[in-house]
Formats: sequence, structure tokens, C-alpha cells
Amino acid sequence: MGDVYPSAGLKASLQARSYKREIILIAETRMNPVYQAYNEFAKLGLGHVLWLTDSPVNCERSSTRLPQLGCAWSTQPFQITDAQANMHMDRVAYAGRALRLGYNVLLVDADIVMFHDPYKFLKAPPLAHHNLLMMRDGSGYVNCGVVYMQNATPDGPTSWFMNGITDRVLRWEASRELLGSKTPPAPHYCLEQDQYSEMVLSVIAGRPLFFVCWMNQLDRKAWWAAHEKLFTITGSGDNAFGEARYLTEVISPWPKELFTPDIGLPTEYHMHSGVMHVPNAKGVWPAELGGEPYVSPRTGAAAAHIALLLEDHPGLWTAMEDAAHAHTAASTAESFAFLPPFFVQSWSVGGGTGFWNGNLVGPLYPQVMAHFVHTPGGGGNKPVVKMSLGRYDWSLAHMAREEEGVFYASTPEAKSPDILAFSPEIEAFAWPGIAAFQEALQALVLLGMASKRAVAFPSLACNLTWIQQHDLRKLPLDIDHGRYISYGGAGGGHTLRCMSTMYMNWECMEAREAWSGGLLPLEFEHYLTLVESPTLHATYDLEAMSQPVPQAAPGRPTPTKATSNATIIHPIEIDVAALAASISAHKERVIWLGAVPRLQFNPVSQEAHFSPAVRTQFTELVAKRCFAYHQRRMLHDAFSC
Repeated sequence: MGDVYPSAGLKASLQARSYKREIILIAETRMNPVYQAYNEFAKLGLGHVLWLTDSPVNCERSSTRLPQLGCAWSTQPFQITDAQANMHMDRVAYAGRALRLGYNVLLVDADIVMFHDPYKFLKAPPLAHHNLLMMRDGSGYVNCGVVYMQNATPDGPTSWFMNGITDRVLRWEASRELLGSKTPPAPHYCLEQDQYSEMVLSVIAGRPLFFVCWMNQLDRKAWWAAHEKLFTITGSGDNAFGEARYLTEVISPWPKELFTPDIGLPTEYHMHSGVMHVPNAKGVWPAELGGEPYVSPRTGAAAAHIALLLEDHPGLWTAMEDAAHAHTAASTAESFAFLPPFFVQSWSVGGGTGFWNGNLVGPLYPQVMAHFVHTPGGGGNKPVVKMSLGRYDWSLAHMAREEEGVFYASTPEAKSPDILAFSPEIEAFAWPGIAAFQEALQALVLLGMASKRAVAFPSLACNLTWIQQHDLRKLPLDIDHGRYISYGGAGGGHTLRCMSTMYMNWECMEAREAWSGGLLPLEFEHYLTLVESPTLHATYDLEAMSQPVPQAAPGRPTPTKATSNATIIHPIEIDVAALAASISAHKERVIWLGAVPRLQFNPVSQEAHFSPAVRTQFTELVAKRCFAYHQRRMLHDAFSC
């Protein structure tokens, strides 16, 4: 579509992509996460989505792949080197300017799932009564991954809130010398999310505050006390701001249209809100609040930004440091609220506990949307959560990642690598404990390295006693969701499968020298749809250690219960190098191991077959904790002699 930094570009994008003056904004540098997020809205019939990206290259590529998705970029100058952080500031600037033009903006991160039409709830009480609605983070402060702004006056508190973040970043950049002279020195840049948090405090207090970004570590108690004086604090405790005790709390019944009895849902929710005004310092910058925050007047990019705001909409822009504007700043009141838990929850609250799994909650999801925030294995693993919920569109992934391949282990040269996998019988085995599973996992990976194949990481039955302690037929699930991502459960909670976070670090899955990478269980399920021909599969006979037996029914069905009577550990030790050489001689796309080999390390064959690169890479995978939650003796000890 074009560059939205110029006023004409901004207005053209809003006119083209909005519906009834509503627009959904996603800022992201990567194509696939945006496609997956867009699909969540498209399935609800909501197409007024704009992808704000970092260059016209992404828009050009997307125009031929998913032309129905609007795409734009911004050339606004922020001196931020991290591309994703720069994108976050681009979306703040875009949203703030859209508000001044009378648009309502739903701003979301890409790691979301939409269970219901959000507007059905945003436009009805109690949410319809508020102008600025934001997700609350686990810390109690703002999470900027879900923000909705509606019915904002062009020069009122909501508009000032968003545009003030941009103004603050640009003014700080021009005030480095002033900030560096403070005791302790104040940073000239602050994470976008922290700025949202202290801007909420600013509009509620009615004066500009720098509480989060300038947290005075030398006298934290005095810093907190000086800021608490500006608010009406209710209750008691050490964290009035994190506990939202500066806001009004209302307790209401969980919405009937989202409530299913007897699945473990709370019957009520808490909602926190407050009245906002445009902040004004009245020309006074107390030392206990950090002192003077900027060099005045605005220059450079900061001055250009204000000029652009006035070009977009020639209204008043109140100067927060000018006492003459204090009356104007106080004249307009708008309302802020944290989005309640029935609207949005994070992975740790709703996802890991099973409330996002349609097999477990029935036909009615108990919340409007999900924002993952933090997921096991790190931010790069957020697509895995969508896979576990059955919300990952593989056709869109192939479209977005046409050049790179869709798997974590994909490379441009091997988008769908050859695989070494355990058989369904091993997959269904009732592992007696984590140690036995770790040893099998190591054996699989070492054989994959030696035979130059990627491996299919196995899943586990969630109902193993060392994974869960209580009945999985009841929510919330009693599974350590820092260690496992559960999925499936069509037959009830006791049939859930668990992916281990041991192998979910990027370094464990990504292909590189001497390691062809690993496919997660749900990736492997998709992989099998790409190699359905029986001639592409073989089950390896460890007894014969020569000819593989053709797979009669290719594909690995997801086991529904653990098998406790299977003998899966091969009784005879097999020389690891000889076994790898034998596997390497076969060209089938998928080699299935019918038993877990007990590997013997013959120094002669080991030296001949295992290159220094394999030894080094395997040791690195151990160091990355790909096979353990806690350090313990590993098979790599065989390389230590």
C-alpha cells in the first residue's frame, strides 16, 4: 500500500483498510506470524486488518501471496537498532495518529487466538464505557499486546496517551546529555511496554510521570512513596501499582454467554478502571519525581512529529510542560480500564491450564481471545501453541515460508528433511520416569546426527504419574506448563499428549553443521501428510541391522493411551557407528525405529564414523539442555575419554 509516515499515506491506508472507522493493527517483521494472526480474524469475518511491517519488500511479497491482507510500512525516523522494537514504535505512532482522525484502533501482537468476535464485547457494557482498554500483564502492569481505543477525542487523554509515547521517545533521544547528568543517570530509551505502564499512571495522576522507566534503584522506597502521594491508594501492601490499587475495582459475574458450569471456571471477575486527563506538569518538575525530563523546546524528529500531528488534524496539541495549558488539559475526561480476564488471558493463566483446548471446555470457549505472552521454550515457540490448539494453518505457513520451509529444522536446501523416528509403539510407551525418556531421546538424536537425518522428537502421555498428579478430566490441568505443552484430548483429558520443553529451545530444533535438526511432534504429524506414499517409509529391524522392512501403513497415529506392556528397549547393545552407517545406506524419507537401541561405543568404529563436528554438536545440544530439565549424566560422556 505504501509509506504511512506522510500524512497522505496514513489517511489513504485508513480509508482503504478500515470498516466503519474501525481498524485492526498488527506490527510485525515476519510474514508467517502475521498470516496466522490475520487468519484468526478472517475466520470471524473480520477483514479490516493492516499489517505494518518494516519495509516495502514484505508488502511486495505478500501482495501476490495473500492480497486480501493490507500491508504498509513507515519511514518515521526512530533511532532504534532492533527491527522488532522499531516496529513497535511504528505501531504506536500509527495508532496515535489514527485516533486523532476519529478512528477506533484494535492493536494486537501476532501471538493471539480469537475464540469469539471481539466487537461483540467491546461494544457492549461494561467495555463500551471505556475509551482505553489494555491487557494486564502478569506483573500487574500493562501488557501492550492487546490494546483497544474507541471514541477518543482528537486532543483528549486517550489520544495524548498514544501520541505521548512517541513524543517521549523522540524527545529523550534529543536529551541524552541532560538524562546522563542525572543521579543516577536516566535512560534515553525505554521498552514500549514499560512506557505504556507509566503513561497509564500519567493520565490517571494528571501529570507526566516516569515511574517505570526511571525507577530510582538508589532509593526505591522514596521513589515509590513520592509517586503514591499522587494517587488515591486503597488497601495495603508493598506494590500499589502492580496490584492496581490506584484504580477502582468492580467485581461482576462471569458473562453468561462465555460461562459453562462445572469446568472449573471462576464465577466472577475483577475489573479495574480509572478516569484519565491529559497530563500537565504546570511548569514544575519535582526532583523526587525525576526532575526535568527533556530539553526544551522540541527539535529535530520530535518537532517534526508534532508538526505531522497538526498536519493530520489541525487541532490543539497541549504542551504538558506549559502551565498555560493546564486548564485545557483538565477539561476533558475519558476512561481507562484493564481488559478483564473473560476477554483475554495469557498462556500461563488460560492456555497451560487447559481452558484454550476445545476438546476440554466443550463447544463454548470461556474467553474472547488469547494472547500467549510467554510460552515454554521462548518466544520463537509461540507457533507451537497454535499447533497444539489446532489453530495453526499449515497452508498459510507454506505460503509465507515458501523460500525457507515450514519446519523449525527446515533449510532452503532441505525444506522437508529426511527423518528418523520412533515407531507408534514406542510413542505410546508408558515411560517409567524422565530418566528413561531422556536416554531414549539422546539415542535417537545421536543416531540422527550420525546418519545425517533430522529426528522426530517423541511426545509423551500426559497421564503418566510423574507428569501429572491429579485427574486430567478436570480443569485447570495439573501439568507443569513450564515443562510441557499439552494437546489433543478428543477422548477426554486422560488422552492428552504432552510435548516436552526439553527439546523446544531453538538450538535443539534448528539444523546446522552435523545436525539436521528436530521436528516437534505436531510438526511431524504435518510432515507425514507430505510423504504419504508407502515407498517413502521403512521400519528398521534392529535384529537384522541390514534391510529395512517396508512400512505397511505409513504415518504415525497419535497414541490415545500409554502402552505399559510393550518391550521397547532392545535387549542387545548395538555399535552406534555401525548402526548409523547401516541406516545411512537407505534412502526412504522416514525411517522408523521399532525399538530404542542400547548404544555401544566401539572406539574404532566411533573414531571412523563420528567426525569432530558431530562430537562438538552433540555436546552443544547437551549444554543447551535439549535432553534434560536438570543436569545429569548424559551419553556424551562416551566422548569424554
